[in-house]
Amino acid sequence: MEKSSHAKQTGTTNLVNLDKDHPARIIEIQGGHGLRERLNAMGLAIGSVIVKKNSFYGQGPVVIKSGQTTVALGHGMAEKVIVELIGPS
Repeated sequence: MEKSSHAKQTGTTNLVNLDKDHPARIIEIQGGHGLRERLNAMGLAIGSVIVKKNSFYGQGPVVIKSGQTTVALGHGMAEKVIVELIGPS
């Protein structure tokens, strides 16, 4: 029997590599003040719990949900958001 990708993923990763529907907590934003402020304005800050809602791993946007808010982040921005996996979906 094949394990789901959720069972294989542990530790930390960035939003681009996060599996779809796996809950995670933002632990680091690897960017300057402008990026942190922009993400904060979208409701995404250190400590925010998010879930990735698409499984596209290419150069397109990454769609995430935090609480009742759904946002799309550009691929480059999503690479700079480091998350800690917090359990199965």
